[in-house]
Amino acid sequence: MLLSFSFNGVTKPYIKCEKGKVRQIYNIKRNMLYIPGRIGAYLDRTDIDIKIIEQPVIFEGVDKLNLRKLEEELSSWLITEQPGELIFNDEPDRIYYAVVDGSLNVEEIANFGRGTIRFICPDPYKYTKEFTKSFAGDVASIRNLGTAEAKPVFEMNVLEPVTYAMIENQYKKYLMIGRPYDVTAQQPFVREELVFDKLGNSLSGWSQGLSVDGGVVDGLFYINGSAFRAQTYGANATAWHGPAIQQSLPELLTDFKIQTFFTVKPKTEKSFGRAELYLVNAGGQKIAKLAMKNIGSDGGSNVGEVILRNEASGDQEVMIRTPGIRERLWNNFYGVLRLERSNGIYKAYIAMVDTKTGQYHTAWHAEFRDEGNVYDDQLAAIQLHLGAYAGLQWIEDIAIHRVTVYKINQPFVNEVPYIAYPGDTIVFDMVNENILINGESRVDLKDFGGEYFPLESNLNDLRVFPGGSFQTKARYRERYK
Repeated sequence: MLLSFSFNGVTKPYIKCEKGKVRQIYNIKRNMLYIPGRIGAYLDRTDIDIKIIEQPVIFEGVDKLNLRKLEEELSSWLITEQPGELIFNDEPDRIYYAVVDGSLNVEEIANFGRGTIRFICPDPYKYTKEFTKSFAGDVASIRNLGTAEAKPVFEMNVLEPVTYAMIENQYKKYLMIGRPYDVTAQQPFVREELVFDKLGNSLSGWSQGLSVDGGVVDGLFYINGSAFRAQTYGANATAWHGPAIQQSLPELLTDFKIQTFFTVKPKTEKSFGRAELYLVNAGGQKIAKLAMKNIGSDGGSNVGEVILRNEASGDQEVMIRTPGIRERLWNNFYGVLRLERSNGIYKAYIAMVDTKTGQYHTAWHAEFRDEGNVYDDQLAAIQLHLGAYAGLQWIEDIAIHRVTVYKINQPFVNEVPYIAYPGDTIVFDMVNENILINGESRVDLKDFGGEYFPLESNLNDLRVFPGGSFQTKARYRERYK
């Protein structure tokens, strides 16, 4: 019986595998150390090299003309920039990750074509489908049936405030973020205290904004699902114009963290506009701005901005003004903009958010120390604004989804800060060697002695700490040499 294969999830009905496939069982590379005057050599180390699969195939066309078209279709299907999933019908529970190498020389016989496809697997392992194992409380036993170590991803849903999170196996290998506290001499504390949290699902409590940069406040907001969007932008035809709304915070803040989520997705190169959040002091002056805008500069790119200002003195500090690491990187922007001030140090951050996984990516950050206390006004209110420019086409998909403001508390010497709270998710990703809290990489919290460890072949006994603080599951795929 002739078999077939799928590549990148696609199977072609006209192509079949012939007998004579050369599929490497193992691909060991021995590195020898030779010493002058000594017979033979020392085995220095053993590496696993790439895997090569040479698969004879036949494919059937209607006639020779149709055969030429099928050859073009094969090239479009098989030639990729990155490795794709390769699954053979005679091994349906194993996945290779391969790219095509070399050329496919086709021998024509009537309306049949015959040749050999050479696949290279840069990652030499075979993989199974993904398995999921839930922990029973704080512990789990996972039997890895693969012939090689497996790299897991641990997802920990936080059930109570924690100052640290740790996972450990039976060999005392561990990975930890944060730090425990000594109950006899220390106590935990809330470093970031939520004081303001507004979703884009209500205009209640908001008042008309006062002013916007380079233009006028005009038009109206409306609620669409869970986002603030512009119903109208007003009629100004010479400058920036659009709706703005403002709301005071429950208290004045010296040290704070403010975070907002924007959508700014121009559908054409002739769509222009901006989404902005202003930080306002008690006198109504702007002390900072977070913005994502497209004004046709930088190759028609969305440009993210985080700017500090002192309107009384006229001083300004541009922390971020960029389209990202390359032009047009943020043109399909849904993501987060953040500004934090603590003890005179400002930290700014912009990143896109994957709507499927919740993970942050294509990030940009900056830091500024306000040595002369030029930008030390207290934060009293925030203002939201969506803008169009003159009579130009505005951005069709632009919205403000959520704004949160945290008061940053400064610890005493015997206090250890919480790093996560109920509802948060901590991910220990051993595949990509990353640690995330709510989708954002937090390797800055990693304990120095911790390491990214795999699931060993056979039995793995795992435990999470502190006890009773997490609902944990592991995701992994077995690997075979």
